[in-house]
This record gives sequence, C-alpha cells and structure tokens, in this order.
Amino acid sequence: MSQPKTGLSIGTLLKSINGSTPFLLMAIGVMFVISIIVIPLPAFLLDFLMVLNIITSLFILLLVLNARGATDFYIFPTLLLLFTVFRLAINVSSTRLILSQGANFQGQIVKTFAEFVTAGNFVIGIVIFLIVLVVQFVVTRGAGRGIEVRARFHMEGIPSKQMAIESDLASQIIDVEEAKQKKKKLDIESSFYGGMEGGAKFISGEVVASIIITLVNVIAGIVIGTVMNNEGFGDASDNYIRFAIGDGLVAGIPSLCLVIASGILVTKDDSKVTLPKNIQKQIFNNPILFYIVGGFLLALALVPGFPKIIFIALSALFIYVGYRLKKSQLAEKVKETEVEQKKEIAEEQKEMTSEDIFKQAQVEPLEIRVGASLIVHAQKGDLVNKVKKTRLELANELGVVIPSVRVRDDINLPDSQYTLCINGDVIDKFNILYGKLLAIKTLEVKEDVFTANETIDPVTKLPAYWINESDSIKAEKNNYLVADPSTIVAMHFIEMVKKNISSLVGRKETQKILDIIKEQNKALIDELDKNQISTSQVQKVFAELLSEGVSIRNVNMVLETVCDNTKFLPDNYHVIVDLIRAKSSKKISAMYSDNANCINAFTLSAHYSNEMTSKLRQMQNGSVQLDISAEEYKDLMDLVEKAVEEMKNKHLLPIMVVDFTLRRSLKERLQFSFSDLVILSYDEIDNDYRLNTILEI
Repeated sequence: MSQPKTGLSIGTLLKSINGSTPFLLMAIGVMFVISIIVIPLPAFLLDFLMVLNIITSLFILLLVLNARGATDFYIFPTLLLLFTVFRLAINVSSTRLILSQGANFQGQIVKTFAEFVTAGNFVIGIVIFLIVLVVQFVVTRGAGRGIEVRARFHMEGIPSKQMAIESDLASQIIDVEEAKQKKKKLDIESSFYGGMEGGAKFISGEVVASIIITLVNVIAGIVIGTVMNNEGFGDASDNYIRFAIGDGLVAGIPSLCLVIASGILVTKDDSKVTLPKNIQKQIFNNPILFYIVGGFLLALALVPGFPKIIFIALSALFIYVGYRLKKSQLAEKVKETEVEQKKEIAEEQKEMTSEDIFKQAQVEPLEIRVGASLIVHAQKGDLVNKVKKTRLELANELGVVIPSVRVRDDINLPDSQYTLCINGDVIDKFNILYGKLLAIKTLEVKEDVFTANETIDPVTKLPAYWINESDSIKAEKNNYLVADPSTIVAMHFIEMVKKNISSLVGRKETQKILDIIKEQNKALIDELDKNQISTSQVQKVFAELLSEGVSIRNVNMVLETVCDNTKFLPDNYHVIVDLIRAKSSKKISAMYSDNANCINAFTLSAHYSNEMTSKLRQMQNGSVQLDISAEEYKDLMDLVEKAVEEMKNKHLLPIMVVDFTLRRSLKERLQFSFSDLVILSYDEIDNDYRLNTILEI
C-alpha cells in the first residue's frame, strides 16, 4: 500500500535544515551570549569561554595580517560588535562568580593570570593592568581617528568613482558585468568604512566599561568581604583586587588583539599584498642597511659599561641577515638571468611557422617614418593627433575611411627627414629644420622678406623659407602661409594619400562599404547580386573615381549607376565612371571653380575637337581609344604643353575641358606627361557654374 504524499518530504525538510545551519548556529550563539548575562555559569564553563575569547581574538588578528586589503575582510565591523558583546557578557558572568564566591572563587584562568602577573603583589598587578588599559586606549584612539579620516575621504570619493564607472561603461572600456562588479565592490567599501567608524566606538566604549567593571569588582568585593563575609580589610582587599586584575587582564588581552587588528586593517594600503609580504618587500630589500646597523651595534659594544654580549649578538644577527639577503638577491638575479637565457634560446630554436613568416612579411597600409630630430613631435602626440584628423577629413571629402596610420621612428633616415609610405613603398619624403617654422610664399606675397633657408613646400610646390618662431607674425603680415613641422607632415600626408587613394581601396574596404549599405538599402545590394556584379567590379569603379579625386560619399548613386549600366561590365567600367562623373557635376564643378563660380580652363577648337573625335576607335574588348600617329601625338603634346604653361603663368590650375567622348581617351594619353593637368568634360560642368575659356588649342 503506497504511502500518502505530504506537502513537505523528510528529505526536503532535512535539506532545508542543513541549508539553514549557519543561521541556526548564529542564532544559538546570540541567545547563549544574552543568557550568560543573566544565568550564573559554573567556573569550568567560564574558563572555557575565556580561553575561547582569547583564541578567537588571536585568530581574527592573524586573519587581518593575511588580508590583502581592507575590503577582503569586510565583515570585520560586525564581528567587532559581536565579540565586544561576548567579552562584556563574560565580564558580567565572571564578576557575578567573583563577588558571590569571594575567596572560594574557582576560576582557574582568572586566578592564574592574577597570580602570574601580580607575582604575589597586587600593586604590581594594578600597574600592569593600567598599562594595558593605557595602551589599549592609545591604540583605540589612533585607530578610530584613522577610520574616521579614511571613511570621510572614501565617502567623498564615491560620486567621482561612480561617474568613472559610468564613463568607462559608456566608452565600452568595460562591459555591463564588469561595471556591476565594480559597483558592488564600491558598495562593500562604503559599508565597511561606515561600519568601522561605528566599530571604533565599540572598542573605546569597551575600554571605559573594563575600567568600570574592574572598579566595581574591587569596591563591591571589599564591601562584601568585610561586611557580609566578616573578612579582614587586608584579606578582602588582597583577594578581590587580585581577582579583579586577573579578570581585567583576561578581558583586556583579547580586546587589545582586536584593537590592533582594526588599526592594521584601516591603515592597510591598496597594494593587494598582505602585511607580512609588504614588510618583507619594503624592509628586507636592502642588505646594506643591515650591515650599517650591525656595524653600529658592534661599535656600541666597545663603549665601556654597555653589555658587550648583547650588542655583539645583535650585531652578528643584523650582519647575518644582511648577508642572507644579499645572497638571496644574487641567487634571484642569477635565476632571472637563466630564465631569460632559456627564453632567448627557446625563441632562437623555435621554428617559425608559415603563419609567423607571413605576418612578419606584411606591411603597414599607411606609415609615416621620422628621423631622430622629429621623434619629439611624434612622442608629444601632436603629430599623431593631426594625422588622425586627416582621416576624418578624407572620410568627409572622399567618402572613404582610410586605414589607421602608423607613425614610427626610423634610425636609417637622416635626423631631420620623414618619409610617407603606402603599402610599404616610399611615395614621398621631405627634410624639416628642427625648431623652425615653414613660411610658404603664396601668390598674395608681393615681395620676399625672407632669403635664407629657402626650400620648396612639399604640398603646394611653392617657394618657402625656414624661419624662426619669432618671425611668424612678420611672415603672416606679408601673406606668407606659416606652418609648424607637425602640420607640414600632416598636410603632406593627406596630399599624398589623395593622389594614391585608389591603391588603398581594395576588395576588403569595398566589401565593408557594401555591408554598411546593405543595412541601409538592402534592395540595392540585392540588385547587385541579381545582376551578378562582383565586389571586384565595384572596387574598380570606386578606385577609378577616387584616382580622379571624385568623392564616393554618395555610394547609393554610384551603385545605382553601376546597376543601370551592367552592359559595360566587366571590361568597359570606364564608361560607367564617366557617367557617374557626369552625375557628380555639381561636386566636380565646386572642386575646380573660383569664388565667382567660374571654371578657368582651356579648350579644343571646334575643328581640332572634331578631328580628334574622328580618330576614336572601338577596340575588340569594347573600349574606345584615340588612334593617332606619332607625329599627331607630338603636335598634341606641344599644344597642351603651351596651354598648361600659360595657365600656370597666370597662376591658374591647368584645366582642360573637352567633349564627353574625348575626355577618357585624352586623359589616358596625357596623364603621364602632365600629372597636374585636370581634364573635364562639358557634361561635368554644372549649370550653376560658368566656363571661362582662357584659350583654345
């Protein structure tokens, strides 16, 4: 027959009781402490509780010595309260027995302390007891003051610590879980120092209570002995004073242990190292000091009247400790050297994997190498910060986020030189005079006011002069553009990156752009996939646009144009680039216009333009090229060279405007001979801008 099911099984009940064991023990202990204040205890149980009091106090002192920080033992304030009440309860019980039993008192612990300490003379016992109380009072006062000061500073620092945690969380330096742990630790510290501030009052109050209890034991004992027990005054005084002193010392020693423990705990630093290890590290770390003290003690042994044996023994001890420390330090250094040598040998013997070799062979995408004299600019952070700003500038201007730039020193460079490297290749370099500023002679400068230290500005290619910082105001008043070394490097860097930006936009960077667009315009990316347009094809379009200085910030328009003209892929993507340039006419016009929205350029005459158009031939791959003879090519070069020179003489950027069908072919023919020549088509000039023809060829 099955047993009926109850709401709570026996196993569950036992498990519940077992889980509540700490609470039950604590509850029983508290009730026991309260009960011994009221219920008289036998002498043997009193002795047991006194020994338990001494041992637990010593145990807590050892725990504090082993604590790495104040909050490692954050229940200490609560224990301080409990043990204070426990000791006072024992005092009450011992007082009851002493006063009730008088000379027949059987407490072995109290009697032993009384007889051993007083040595048969209660006056000596009184003096020793008073000394213990004074020491306890002094340590308590010092510890209490330390607790108050540290608690105050900690409480005042809580808001700033909380703000720091929130700031780190917002900056994603730490995660939510770590922030919770830090806040929890902060709460524990606040509770600890708040509790310790009250705990100091418990200890100082106990000192006063010990004095009162001792006086009560003495006065009440003498009265009881002489009046009630018909003892002589001398006998009563001797018995009750001895018992009172013994009882006071039994209670005072555990109390002193906890006072010392509290003082150590609140004065503990935040190094997270135990006190013994700190002492070993900070005191026993210099053997020379032990040799000096040992020698001084040996010298004192020679002074007449001093106990020579004691001084010689102490001298030998200090010298021996210094010798052992020195030997230990030398052994540690030898051990560290051996470990380092083993590591070096292991590294040398370690066979590099193909992955290691590949990683070492990789080059930085963007790198600025500086000579010894320019290291200070890199170390100050000014150069690094300016280079970081150029990344943002390029992103806003061209729509491309370039890779991070590495700035490092290069001992192989001349002291005042820096080099700009892209994908490991040096693309340009320049020499800087350390401690000087560069005054660039702009077109607005009417006459030179500087003649010494002439150079060429690496960015504008205009004449420039190295000047002292004190001459900067003079230079600016005369319309010179003044730049410090960090600005020169940053501007030179951004100019070189612009010219080589296409080499920095590979498939990886293109895919990142497409991934971002997919989140914003999934339909457009789906259309690319539907038309089987690969990342490499899109990358070629991006690279071609960027190589001509055309921004791809309007990525949606670029990709839509690619999707609408898939027939030109994969070989004739240049046609798509030209179509995108035409759609970007407003931006292109803004890039090359003056303040009056005017584009100053030279053009081809109608006759010469028609002649060049007739020379266009479509190749087998569908591309269009200009098919002219060597003589016709030479004539074209001569005409363009004269036009470019005339534009430069007028301090104008050489811009050539031609028909849409000719632009690509002419650019391919002329770009290597005229690197600074800009070739635009009429379709790329927006209606809001006016073409000012300087000359026709």
